[in-house]
Amino acid sequence: MAFVSNYLKVVAILCLVWICQSEGLDHPCGDDFPWDDPRLPQTILPIHYDLVVHPNLTDFTFRGSVNIILNVTEASDIVVLNSADLEIENLRLESSNEENLLVSWRLCPAREQLAITIEGEDDLGIRAGDTYNLSMTFRGKLTDQLRGLYRSSYRTDNGTRKYMAITQFSPTDARRMFPCWDEPLFKATFRTSIIRDPSTISLSNMPLMATVHQPDSLERDNFGTTLKMSTYLIAVVNFDFPKSIKKTKNGVQVSLHAPQIQMNQTSYALDAAVDALEFHEAFLKVPFPLTKLDIVAVGDFAFGAMENWGLMTFRDTIILFDPEKSSILD
Repeated sequence: MAFVSNYLKVVAILCLVWICQSEGLDHPCGDDFPWDDPRLPQTILPIHYDLVVHPNLTDFTFRGSVNIILNVTEASDIVVLNSADLEIENLRLESSNEENLLVSWRLCPAREQLAITIEGEDDLGIRAGDTYNLSMTFRGKLTDQLRGLYRSSYRTDNGTRKYMAITQFSPTDARRMFPCWDEPLFKATFRTSIIRDPSTISLSNMPLMATVHQPDSLERDNFGTTLKMSTYLIAVVNFDFPKSIKKTKNGVQVSLHAPQIQMNQTSYALDAAVDALEFHEAFLKVPFPLTKLDIVAVGDFAFGAMENWGLMTFRDTIILFDPEKSSILD
């Protein structure tokens, strides 16, 4: 017992040394970074995001823009949010009367934070009780790290390898697709648009509202505004999968998307999804608040599944079932 007690003491001391060395007197973001906390301040709250993203399935990059409506509860001369692995191209902060504030910004990769400082002798910062618009353009890469907005691949009927773009934001990877308040405490509504090649389709949390032709023979899909939710529940998919469709008794359209060569394995999960949705509506006496639910089978997926509002993603080995070939364990 004494050995165990001494061992735990040594472990505790080593942990304290590591914390002191990593945090210590040296700011992990640099002395010129204006915020010294791993968590975001709660004095500036996002209310609504207008988000546009364009995944490029040829060069595996993406570009995007976001406009965030902010509610200020306490005056400040800085705005701090999350951003990781993104290049911020342009940033603008406006007051409710469309006054453009003079700002500068710095990134802290160690804490995945973006700090915006209000500058100028005449600027007193942002005022409590006011709303502000924060708009940014940015770019990033579609990596194969299975987090953020990433790329996955699949095979066609003739064996050709094709790519798709898909998101995995839980627990803290929405910040890898767009700058945001990426802590579950900060809930807001989201209106998402996806720019895509016409040979593909896109999905997001809400139903498609309109498709608009863009320059360079591209299409822009505009989706409805979400319920108030945390950033880790946002979902975006860009691919060319077919789908199987079935409706619940209350008219919710449930669609299961998979590569064409696996479509014969979707019936079991689609039936189970409809049955489960109908059961919980009856048992809880709460109607499902959306008009659709998309389910996607993904080959490269770090989790078993992800419960994004209106767009659930699954590892394909978990969601697909062939009654003639799959095992009882499957």
